[in-house]
Amino acid sequence: MTQAITQTKGLTFEQYLLLPYNGQRTEFVDGEIIGVTEPSPRHVNIVEDLSDLLKAYIRNHSPHLMVRSANVGVQIPRTDRSDNSRDPDLLICTREQWAAMSNQTKALFLAGNPPLLTIEVVSPSTIKKDTEDLVTEYGLAGISEYWVVNPIDETVSVYVLNGRAHTLKGKYSDEQPVESELLKHWNATAAEMLC
Repeated sequence: MTQAITQTKGLTFEQYLLLPYNGQRTEFVDGEIIGVTEPSPRHVNIVEDLSDLLKAYIRNHSPHLMVRSANVGVQIPRTDRSDNSRDPDLLICTREQWAAMSNQTKALFLAGNPPLLTIEVVSPSTIKKDTEDLVTEYGLAGISEYWVVNPIDETVSVYVLNGRAHTLKGKYSDEQPVESELLKHWNATAAEMLC
């Protein structure tokens, strides 16, 4: 008989992977399952509108890619402690990558198969996590590009992978077009991405 794990602290990454999906959006950080707070209406609007912009871009320029939103995790490999799992607001992967995950128990990009791009929309309670912690963690995961869409200061920051660390490519505001190394023909402005 299989025994369900009911604890939320002191778990290994492998134990976390075996837990059944319970319908809640969570992250696994330093051996602990952490609930993700409910987003504000503006946060929801930005994520949904940006998802629509990205889907239109992919239809026209990169049909081999796809956009996925919340409840898709990314394993963050760590050498100093148990691996983490983060749940970005949006991500872009190849259709082949997504198909390779079809037999997993969780929608989770495991180490060695990171998505190409992750996007976080900053909330007042996640400023440090989104603008500092995840810049490092998504670099450790090997994600080529990371966007921080920040409605607090009305900017979009684009980070690109340089070895195992992200470096800032640019910080955009107002009518400045946001530049992406991955999405070569991306021409949305910061204002369009923050509406």
